Amino acid sequence: MEVASVSQSAYEYIKRKILSGVYKPGEKLEERRIADELNISRPPMREAFRSLEHNHLIVNNPRRGNFVTDTSVEQFLDLYEARLLAESGAIDILEKKNIREIPEIKQTLLESPENVLSSDKPLEEQVEIIFKLNDFHNKIVDATRNGWLKSFYHSITLSVCRYTFFYRTEIKYTVKDHDEIYRAIREGRYNDAKKLVETHVEQYTKSPYIDLIEQYSR
Repeated sequence: MEVASVSQSAYEYIKRKILSGVYKPGEKLEERRIADELNISRPPMREAFRSLEHNHLIVNNPRRGNFVTDTSVEQFLDLYEARLLAESGAIDILEKKNIREIPEIKQTLLESPENVLSSDKPLEEQVEIIFKLNDFHNKIVDATRNGWLKSFYHSITLSVCRYTFFYRTEIKYTVKDHDEIYRAIREGRYNDAKKLVETHVEQYTKSPYIDLIEQYSR
C-alpha cells in the first residue's frame, strides 16, 4: 500500500476519534501507540499528524508532542461568527452571479437524515450524520466558484463539525431549515436566504447549545 493511502487512512481514523470526542480536547496523542493500533509505520503517521494540524484538530508542541486542540465557548463563538460571514457572503456572490440552481444540493437534501441525532447511535454513525448535515453548507459555498472563499470555508468545516458533535442531541429542524434556505435561493429571494442562514447559524450560539459547548470544552 502506498504511503499516501496509509497516511490518509490514519488521518481519517484519528479525525473521527477527535470529532466523536473519543480523543478529548487537550489529550496527548501517542504516535507510537496509535501507529501500533493501526499496524503502520511512523512516517505515514507523521504525515497524518501534519494533515490534522493543518485542519486545526491537533497542535504540535515541540519536544512535548501532538495534542488535540482545546475547545472553548470563546473559540466556538469566534468560529461561528466567521462561519456566518462566509455563508452570508456566499449568498451575496450567488446573487451577483445570478446562480439559483445548485444541483448538488438536491442530493444532499435527499440524503440528510430527518431524525434528530441521538446518543444511542454508534459514535461513527453520529459523526457521519453530522458530515451529511454540514455538507449542505459546503455546497452553497462551493456553488460560488470563488476559490478563496471555498478554501477558507473548507478550512473551518471540521472545526464546525467538531463543535456540532457537542450539541448533537439538541439539533432539531435542521433539514427543514436547509430546505427553506435552498428554496429561497432557487426562487431568487437572496435577502430571505441570508436571513434564514443567519437565524439557522445563530440559533446554535444560544442556550442550550452554548451550555453543552461549555460542558464538553477543556
